[in-house]
Amino acid sequence: MAERRYRALLIGNAAFPKDPHGLPALAGPLTDIDFLQQALTDDEVGLFRSHDVELIADHGVQQLRERIDEFYSSAKREDVLLLYYSGHGELDIQGTLYLCAHDSRSGSLRSTALSSIEINNMIDGSAAATTIMLDCCHSGAFKGGPKAPTAGRGRYVLTSNRHTQLARAAAQPGHPSPFTGLLALGLRHAPSDGHLSITGLYRQVHSWMTSQDLTLVPQLRIAGEGEVIIARRGSNQHFTEPRGPGSSDAGPSQRISEQFDRALRIAESIDDPEEKASALHLVAIAAPWLSDEIVARLPADDSVLLLSDLAKRTDDADLAQRWLDQAQPLVALIPDPLRRALADAERIKALARVASLLADADPDGGSRLMEQTESAARKLPPQPEYTWWLPHVLVEIANAGRDAHPYCSRRLIDLAEQIALRLKDHQRDSALQWAAEKVARADPERAERIIGLITDRHNQVYAWTRSIEAAVSDSCADVAYLIDAAEQALDGPVSTDYDQLDRAEGLMDIAIAAAAADPRRAEHLASRITGPAERAETLARMAAQVAVTSPDQARAWLEAASQAGRPTGTYSYFEALGSLAVATIDPALASQAAHLLVSAIRDHEGQQDVVYAAKYLAAVDPAQAVRLVEMAEARPDPLDKELRRTAATALAAAAVASADTDLRHAKGLIRRAWQTVHRPPKVKKYRYQVWEPLEALAGRDLHTAEQLIDQLPGTDRDPLLARVVSALSENDPLRAEQVAQQIGDDTLRKRALTEAALSSARHAQATA
Repeated sequence: MAERRYRALLIGNAAFPKDPHGLPALAGPLTDIDFLQQALTDDEVGLFRSHDVELIADHGVQQLRERIDEFYSSAKREDVLLLYYSGHGELDIQGTLYLCAHDSRSGSLRSTALSSIEINNMIDGSAAATTIMLDCCHSGAFKGGPKAPTAGRGRYVLTSNRHTQLARAAAQPGHPSPFTGLLALGLRHAPSDGHLSITGLYRQVHSWMTSQDLTLVPQLRIAGEGEVIIARRGSNQHFTEPRGPGSSDAGPSQRISEQFDRALRIAESIDDPEEKASALHLVAIAAPWLSDEIVARLPADDSVLLLSDLAKRTDDADLAQRWLDQAQPLVALIPDPLRRALADAERIKALARVASLLADADPDGGSRLMEQTESAARKLPPQPEYTWWLPHVLVEIANAGRDAHPYCSRRLIDLAEQIALRLKDHQRDSALQWAAEKVARADPERAERIIGLITDRHNQVYAWTRSIEAAVSDSCADVAYLIDAAEQALDGPVSTDYDQLDRAEGLMDIAIAAAAADPRRAEHLASRITGPAERAETLARMAAQVAVTSPDQARAWLEAASQAGRPTGTYSYFEALGSLAVATIDPALASQAAHLLVSAIRDHEGQQDVVYAAKYLAAVDPAQAVRLVEMAEARPDPLDKELRRTAATALAAAAVASADTDLRHAKGLIRRAWQTVHRPPKVKKYRYQVWEPLEALAGRDLHTAEQLIDQLPGTDRDPLLARVVSALSENDPLRAEQVAQQIGDDTLRKRALTEAALSSARHAQATA
C-alpha cells in the first residue's frame, strides 16, 4: 500500500491594490497562513511535512487558479489534501461565493476572482480526500460540490461563519484572525484519543468561539463517507500528571485524580461568571494537566491570563512556551480593547520570563525570544483612561527579560521613559516614580536618572523612598549607592519653606527606608533632622523596621526616640509604636513601645490620634483601647467614616485580645464593632480591615474564632469564613472543608470548597 501523504496549499491575500475602497487591506491573512503552517507541521502533533505545505501570499487570480488546479491534478488517491484561504470573500447576485486575489475588483468578480464553483470543479478531478478551510466573509456559502466524491474519500468544508455573516478580522498586525488562531490552537490542543479528526477539530473550535460570546458560528459541511485525520495525539500530550514517589508511570492514583476532578466539578457549578473563572483558575494552577479542559470553558481574557500565569509558574521553558503559544490566538478573541491589552501584556511578561529561563541553557534562543518579546511589547496600545499603565508594563517586561537580552531590556526602559515624559504633571511623575522603583532593583544608576526627571520635589522624595525600599527587599548590593544619591539630591538648593519641609520629610522617609539595610547611614540621616518631634518619630519608625531581625537595635533606637522629644501624634508614629508593642519576639521591647504609646496619648488627645492609638494598643491593652474609642466617640464632633472604620478595627482587635479571659465581653465587642460601621451613614469597604484580627485568630485558635465570628450577620460572616478557609487550607484541609460547609452564600461556599478540595488533593499527592 502506498504511503499516505499530507499536503496543504495555504493562501493568504492581504492587499487588493486594484480596488482599495471595495476591498480594503487586511491585517491578518499573511499571519494566518504562517500560524496555520506552524501548527500543521508541529513536531509533536503535525501530520504534514514542511516541504508539503506551500504558502501563497498576495498572488493574482490567474496564479491562484493555476496553482490550485496543479495542486489537485497532481494528487494521488492516497493523499490527504488541505486547501486554506484567508482574505476577502464576496457574493454575487446569485449568492455564489468568490475568493478574492491580489488583483481582484469587487465590481468584476467573475473575471478577477475565484468562484466556489470553479474551485469545486478542480477538486472533482482528484480522488484524494480533501478539506477546505475558509476564513473570509460569507465563507459559509461555499458548497461541498454538486455530488458526493468517491466512496470512502470524504470532502470537508470548514468555514469561519455562516453565508450571511462577515468574518472577524485580526485585531492588529502580527496577530491571526480569531478563527484561524483557534484552528491553530485546536490542531495543537483539542482533546482526542490517538488522532484528531476534522470533525473533532470543528467541535472544539465551535465550542471555543461560541463560549466567547461571539456572534460568528463556524460551519462544517461533509460530502461522502469516512473521516479525515488532521493531527496526531498522544495519551498525555503536554502535561505530566501528579504522582508521588511510589506511583507508577501510568500517572496519579485514582484517588488523587478523583480529588482534583471533584475540585473541578465544584468550580464549574458556581453560577457567578467571575467567581467561576477565578475558581477554575485555582484548579488549573493546582492541576496544570487539566488546563486544556479548563481553557475551553473560560472566556478568552480569562484563558489568556490563566495560560500566562501557568507559564510564569514553571521553570520548564518548553512547557511555558507551549502555554503562551496557546494563549496568543486567544488574545484576538477578546472584544474589549482594554481587557485585550491587559491580557496580552500578561502574556508578553510571561514570554520575557521564558526568555530569561533560556538564557543559561540556550543563550541564542533566549536572546531571539527576547527580541520577539520586545517587538510584541512595542505593539501594546496606550490606554487613555490609564495613562500610567503602558510605562509600567514596559518596565516589568524589561525586568523580566533582562537576563536574556540586556539591550532589549534597556530599549524598553527607554521607551517607557519617553512615554512617561509625554504625560502631564502628576501622571508623568507617577509613571516615572513607578519606573524608578522597578528599575532600582537591578540598575540603581538608571533609577537615579529617572528620579531626576521628576519635577515635583515631594514626588521625587517619594520615588527615592520607594526605590530604596525595593532595592532593600531584593537584597540589592547597591542599596548604599541609592541612599547616598538620595541624600545628595536632598541637599540641593531650596527656595521656599515648602522645599525646606520636603527636605525634612525626605530625610525622615529615606532614613526609615534605609534602616534595615544600612543602620549606620540611617542613623546619620536621622541625626540631620533638626526638629525633635520629627527625629523622635523617625527613630521610632526605624525601630519598627528592625524589630524582628535586630531587637537590640530596635530597643536602642526606641530609647533614642524617647529622649529626642515628644512627637505630635500621627498615624505613622502610632503605627510604629503599635507594631513594636505587639512584637512577641521581645517582651521588653513591646512593653517599652506600649509605654511610649500611652504617654503620647496623654499629651496629644486629638480625635484622630486617639482612634489610631486605640487601634495599635488594642492587642497589648484591650481595656485601654476600648476606653480610647469611647473617649473619641464622646467628642461633640461625630467620627467620620474612616475613623469609624479604624475604631471598629480597634474594637475587633480588643475582642480577640480579651477572648481568653472574658469570652462574653469579647462577643459584645464584636457586635459593637459591627454596629460602629453600620450605623448611618454606613461605612463601605470595611470588612477586610475590621475583621482581620478575627482572621488572624482563626489560625491560632479556630474554636474561639468561630464563636466570635458567629456574632456577625451572614453578609459579614460568610466572606470572613471564606478567608479563614483560605488560611486553613494549606495545613488543615479537612478542617478547612468543615468551615467551608458553614458558609451560607452559595458562591462563596463553592469557591471555599474548591480551595479545600484542591488542598486535600495536594496533600494526598505529596504523601502518595
